[in-house]
Amino acid sequence: MNIPKISVITVVYNGAKTIQRSIESVLGQTFTNLELLIIDGGSTDGTIDILKEINSDKVRWTSENDKGIYDAMNKGIQKASGEWIFFLGDDDHLYDSHVLESIFSNPGFENTDLIYGNIKSDAFKGLYDGEFNYEKLLNKNISHQSIFYHKNVFVKTGFYNLNFKTHADWDFNLRCFENKEIQIKYANVIVAEFGMGGVSSNYDLPFLRESLLPRKLAFLKLNMDSLTNIKQYDEWWRFLRNSGVRNINDFKNSGYDLPVPAVILSMVKWQNKLPETFLRKGLFSKITMFANYIVNINKVRN
Repeated sequence: MNIPKISVITVVYNGAKTIQRSIESVLGQTFTNLELLIIDGGSTDGTIDILKEINSDKVRWTSENDKGIYDAMNKGIQKASGEWIFFLGDDDHLYDSHVLESIFSNPGFENTDLIYGNIKSDAFKGLYDGEFNYEKLLNKNISHQSIFYHKNVFVKTGFYNLNFKTHADWDFNLRCFENKEIQIKYANVIVAEFGMGGVSSNYDLPFLRESLLPRKLAFLKLNMDSLTNIKQYDEWWRFLRNSGVRNINDFKNSGYDLPVPAVILSMVKWQNKLPETFLRKGLFSKITMFANYIVNINKVRN
């Protein structure tokens, strides 16, 4: 069995408080055919001093200004010499010293382009988040700290879209799942522990509107009966609220050129009449969603 080389890419900016543990979790792996590429965005907090102290021929690092995390990740991909690429945040660490060996020292990864497992984090109150299909991926992302990409994935799919500031990895994963040439495998292992810092969790409106909205509408067109489930109805209600879609032009601007279902337009019209402060209040939003659901349920069934 051919043992592949893995390129672990860590993107960091002012990560002096956390990056040491992240580095140690990589260099402490029992799997040794790896390199660690650290792409620093011009840190000013002592991160560079830590990088200068690294004494390992497995580590390469650079420090320069960039256009954000995904620009730095794209740079790392281009510098990587391994067949497989894995992204580990400066405040994340591999779960144990055998993670890479458990995936790449046993048969099963050959003829696969993308392998993903689980992560552990207090933010998720345990493990996140099992096996995905396309429908699940439309509602939540696979954590990049749990994914191993064969380098040919980036040849087939392209790099990260810099127009999306916080969710370009979600957009990339959707493109991977849509590409029939990419073979995807789930491994039921804990890959990493996820730090509480990192990129802001604020909504990436360009991603929600330009990438996720047209995909969700296209999927819904084939699965309208899913809206009879109030949990799915609520998911759509929250998605429209969070993406700031307020009129029919927002759908057109997303690039979706098919008729928008009447029930979705009804949600938008109701939300557009509500003050933003009320719409953002959980209980008020939930009650309004339920009233809208009662009004529209027969339309969905018919």
